Amino acid sequence: MQGQWIRCQRLVAMPFLLTFCIVLFSDRVAADTNAISTSNDTELSLLGTPNFRTINLHLAAGGMFALWDDLAIEGLGEVGGQGTLGADLGVREFLALSVLCGANIYSKGERGALRDIFATAGIRLRFAVDRRGALVEEGGDALGNVWMDVHVGYHRYRAEHHGGINLGLGYAFALARDFNLGPYGRIQFTPWGDGLKYFAASIGLQVSLGGQ
Repeated sequence: MQGQWIRCQRLVAMPFLLTFCIVLFSDRVAADTNAISTSNDTELSLLGTPNFRTINLHLAAGGMFALWDDLAIEGLGEVGGQGTLGADLGVREFLALSVLCGANIYSKGERGALRDIFATAGIRLRFAVDRRGALVEEGGDALGNVWMDVHVGYHRYRAEHHGGINLGLGYAFALARDFNLGPYGRIQFTPWGDGLKYFAASIGLQVSLGGQ
């Protein structure tokens, strides 16, 4: 079991390392972009803008299920539901600072049901960003962007305090201006703290709203 936790922690470290490398070289990329001529800048502006803003709000709901037998051993239910509320602040087009709060509520087992309330902070990365506008706009389509986020923070369940890690991956379909909808998947585990430590996943739908 200890070896499994070590492997998971190494897996979680990889997105942080990737983000560090991206930010490290982004300033060089920006400098090269500023060196483009005025005519090329005009041509680039014709590509349009992505379907998200500097500040964005995310609402999501989905189903949870345990990946290991930690909950079953404790006599707790292994499936349930998840609801989250998040927001991000863009630093670059591809990178944003992010917060994610929510609750995981599991079904009742022989010894009760687990209710996990969490508040976390981290980063969100966006890839394959489409710039042709939303589906309802002239010349637009439903393509949006692929996103990945990593959050670390506080979890409370069974009157215990824990530290947890949450990895998310999803796709945002651009249905209307500043309105995106799409599927997501998350992996979550709580390796820090006394008492029960559990490893679970969730799948569901997320609505994203562009703000400022």
